Amino acid sequence: MYLFLILFGPVCGLFAGIGHPTFERLSSEQGLSQRKIFCTLQDRTGFLWIGTEDGLVRYDGYTFITYRNDPGDSTTLSYNQIRALAEDSNGHLWVGTYGSGLNRFNPVTETARRYTHKENDPESLSNNSVRALFPDPDAPGSILWIGTYGGGLDKLDIKSGTIRHFTGDPDNLGGLRDNFIYAICKGRSRGLLIATRGGGLVRNTASRGQYHHVSEFLR
Repeated sequence: MYLFLILFGPVCGLFAGIGHPTFERLSSEQGLSQRKIFCTLQDRTGFLWIGTEDGLVRYDGYTFITYRNDPGDSTTLSYNQIRALAEDSNGHLWVGTYGSGLNRFNPVTETARRYTHKENDPESLSNNSVRALFPDPDAPGSILWIGTYGGGLDKLDIKSGTIRHFTGDPDNLGGLRDNFIYAICKGRSRGLLIATRGGGLVRNTASRGQYHHVSEFLR
């Protein structure tokens, strides 16, 4: 697998079929640490962040810097297999991993705070496999929605560090049926659209915690 950068021409030209995108391939030959890529994010300063099978990579257009887990340093990322990325209004990066929870990464200090599932803590992460992240635009810097792979939907209060869980029920025909979340985004009206592995697409009224089943085209 490779990372391709797409340089778009004028929008009108693209839609009219006049312009053509230009592709530049970036791989290990150019300095990328890992060829298996799961997610990307361009932050507010222009850096491109790349979630790979072997760490979080920052690319400035010229060079790559890779951030990895150090077992002897708790301020590093909790794991090297990155599955989801998001940036909040405070400029922090949220990094979801495969099996080792969530990280809040500070690009300035290059340190991370970890959020993981704790068996005896009901306010901890519901599952350590994180597949989707969505900072709530209606509560900038305060709320992060977390789609886990097996634990349902989590709502993190960034300021307090507490987490509320919304779990799926396959018998709930009008709500969240599946605990395997693939993607989260905001709908046209207030609330979230949640894509699941086998429970279709669900609209969540965030302020009330209510769910409405939209369709089953993802089943």
